[in-house]
Amino acid sequence: MAIANQMAGHPLGFINPGLYKLAASKTYQQDFHDIVKGNNTNAAAKVQGYPAVPGWDPVTGLGTPNAEKLIPDLIAAMK
Repeated sequence: MAIANQMAGHPLGFINPGLYKLAASKTYQQDFHDIVKGNNTNAAAKVQGYPAVPGWDPVTGLGTPNAEKLIPDLIAAMK
């Protein structure tokens, strides 16, 4: 966020609306590395987890950010 704020020239503030705007946009695949395989089930503790699926999921969220692409897109989305 420090880099994004510096690039924007001002604090971006609460970024969740911008992130979810990007998640629904054509830039999602370049802004995030979507994790689509795996789950967080813990068989030993008998805890049923959630599967990783395309797009947002409770295991990996939106995926891992690709900062080089995400930051400029996030700044634009926050305008």
